[in-house]
Amino acid sequence: MSGYQAKVTAMGWRHDSRYFATGAGASLVIWDFAGAGPQGTEPLTVAAHTARINTIEFSHADARMASGGERDRERFFDNQRGVDSDLFEHMAWYICKMDTGGKRRANHFHCLFLFDASKVNDVNGLANRIGQRWNEVTGGQGLMYNCHLSPDKSELVAKGKWALDPLDRGDAKQYAKLEDYVLDYFTKDKGQMVRVKPTARARTLTMGRMPEVRLGGTGRPRTM
Repeated sequence: MSGYQAKVTAMGWRHDSRYFATGAGASLVIWDFAGAGPQGTEPLTVAAHTARINTIEFSHADARMASGGERDRERFFDNQRGVDSDLFEHMAWYICKMDTGGKRRANHFHCLFLFDASKVNDVNGLANRIGQRWNEVTGGQGLMYNCHLSPDKSELVAKGKWALDPLDRGDAKQYAKLEDYVLDYFTKDKGQMVRVKPTARARTLTMGRMPEVRLGGTGRPRTM
């Protein structure tokens, strides 16, 4: 297997070892290991991304495969006043951290989104919108997990550890609980820390505050 036009930065086997996928630059290259193997055959090449691929994961439930690049994360937060402007309208803050894990050691993102609770109340509806946008910016390759639907939520609530509920601005204990929850979740290791960054300048932790929308007025008068 040779002839790659860029350095291979991601790879993964399907669960039955039939297919082996590699990411080289923005191209996804899939080799078929059926029979005598891929030697002397041409792989399937898919131009699925516009930036370097840094993760590949096959589904164990069906024939689907997911791959992703760093640029997908940036594209998710770009153009916030575009077609999905209503999703970002009441988003106040976000934190996004790259980890690696799962059976195939695939890179993935843990994200915390903070919304103005006085303006939104459908948490799962927002989560679905986030998942839809992620699916669109990744060209149908992205997958999303909503922690509000986690089977562990009821146990965390019973233990008083669940912290992803609407915050009362004057409740210091609630803020402290959220801070402990986020610090524990974003700093836990359990084999998920990224040991080697996809690129030298890659940022595994990003965060940001949504810009305030300026309403009315034409700005201060200017003179020559």
